[in-house]
Amino acid sequence: MPSPTNRLHSVPPGCTACGTAAICAITGASKDEAERALRTAIAEDGMDPGDLASALPKHVGRALELLDWELVSGQGNKIDARRQIRPLGISLQFLGTVADFLQQNTQTDILLCTAFKAGAGDSHTFAVDGHELQDNGLFANTSETSSWRVARTLGCRRAANPSSSS
Repeated sequence: MPSPTNRLHSVPPGCTACGTAAICAITGASKDEAERALRTAIAEDGMDPGDLASALPKHVGRALELLDWELVSGQGNKIDARRQIRPLGISLQFLGTVADFLQQNTQTDILLCTAFKAGAGDSHTFAVDGHELQDNGLFANTSETSSWRVARTLGCRRAANPSSSS
């Protein structure tokens, strides 16, 4: 069962990029700390670190690692963001709408989630703890959660050995 207490942090004002907002919600990092980690992750991949809106899920995952968090699969296996988070393919296996996912979530880890809007090419990254969600405000209107489908979740845990995350 999900944790009865919400471990997510409030997203600081001005976090308009969904990846930055998810990082802040999971770690409690400031907007500047989250952006710095995300820019580092994007630059490690040889991309322009000035464009946070183009951050891929692996960049958000790597930024979490740089902030001393580790990613785990649904089976609890550690995931290396740089090597194991791949772009989602064309034939996605959805985990239901965001609204349904929130109601049915049984994961005990804080989750980094990726969703796609039905009928559009839009993607969105957000954080979930139990039945609670934090994002950059897209899902503030809860009717939006019915038009988006969850495509990936990764568990997030504080790194047991922070120095190994860098």
